[in-house]
Amino acid sequence: MTYSVYQHWDPLKVCIVGRSYAPEFYSFIENDKARTVMSRIASETEEDYQKLIRLLESFGVKVLRPNVHANYKDALDQ
Repeated sequence: MTYSVYQHWDPLKVCIVGRSYAPEFYSFIENDKARTVMSRIASETEEDYQKLIRLLESFGVKVLRPNVHANYKDALDQ
């Protein structure tokens, strides 16, 4: 059973969709197998985020994304 709810008095206008680290972020990992797994997870997660963003935008929702550090050393400095 599928439910559809539309509240004309309060439609979703803006949504924040998360962001994960880029695959390159994990370049500091020395173990090739671990680095490859983490990079693949990062790529697949971003693909999923993009699908969600396209869906939200198809409903006219403005999507905001947070910024994340591009590399490991910048993330440590916080």
